Amino acid sequence: MRNQTTPPKRCVFIVWKGYQRRVEVLAPLFNAKVNYIPHLFRHKQLRPLDYIYKMFVSIFFLIKYRPDYCIVQAPPHFAALPALLLRIPYMLDSYNGLYQSYWHKLPLFSLVMNRAQGVMVHNEEFLPLFKGMYPDTPYYVVPDPVRYIGSRVIRKSNQILFLCSFDEDEPVDAIIRTIQQAPEITFVITADPFRLTEYQRAQLESCPNVRLTGYLSPDMYHILLCSSTAAIALTTMEATQQSGACEALSSNTPLIATRSKLSEKLFGRWATLVDNDAESIVAGIRSLRNESLNLEEERKQWNVRVAMGVSQVKDKLRFWLDSLQDDDLSGIARSSGY
Repeated sequence: MRNQTTPPKRCVFIVWKGYQRRVEVLAPLFNAKVNYIPHLFRHKQLRPLDYIYKMFVSIFFLIKYRPDYCIVQAPPHFAALPALLLRIPYMLDSYNGLYQSYWHKLPLFSLVMNRAQGVMVHNEEFLPLFKGMYPDTPYYVVPDPVRYIGSRVIRKSNQILFLCSFDEDEPVDAIIRTIQQAPEITFVITADPFRLTEYQRAQLESCPNVRLTGYLSPDMYHILLCSSTAAIALTTMEATQQSGACEALSSNTPLIATRSKLSEKLFGRWATLVDNDAESIVAGIRSLRNESLNLEEERKQWNVRVAMGVSQVKDKLRFWLDSLQDDDLSGIARSSGY
């Protein structure tokens, strides 16, 4: 067992993306150094080469930084392989798509899950749906931490931000039809339109009331968020907590979200909930009263749940690490002499 003079545990957060808001606000709670690794190749057919590149980048980073443990965002579960190869304890920070999509059918998924010290999930509704897949793996509920996002910009009454990335769990056709059916509104989208089919992209780009900004820096994105009269976050996936909804909560931005048991529980007191069809979404937009929100109390209650989840994860990792001998803490990464 370690004594009181032991230095603080070194943690890294491995993310095979260019940026993720959840990571930005979650990593400080673990004093974690974040290693963002953006895509080298955009085309999905080249994704295997992209993963090979990220594997090497992650391995060299872990050897250089020599952490005591890692938090790995998944999907993709392949991002945990460098830690597994270097015998560094790791925790998965998982999205529902890891289980509801094709990821759990891909090679090495079971190996990554069985070797993980635990899995962080976003909400309680997730657990009865998927915990049975790996009953021996500990699961911990850690919602997205919400940190206040403020700006002195004035909200534009006819500007609405779609909080989307054109992922497979988003009702893309309903998004396009909503833009077509509400010509009086300027819709802003930061997602990459090249993730759409050619037909969908042509439809979207033909709409005169849509502004496609592409990727924005966090500061510019926050200005956009705070200057919009509302934000829309939609999902087709069960038990999914939209990260975009947390951005709205963080910035006092009126929210329109997909109606579900989970969204009723998390956001029903202040958000407008709609079905995933254009008629319902447009009706939700036109029901907005353009009133200012103060969600400070909502944020406080939310972050109490976050603190409880983080504490449980830390207790688990502390127990695991303290049970190891000093020379085994970081496996090959520490014993290699780098």
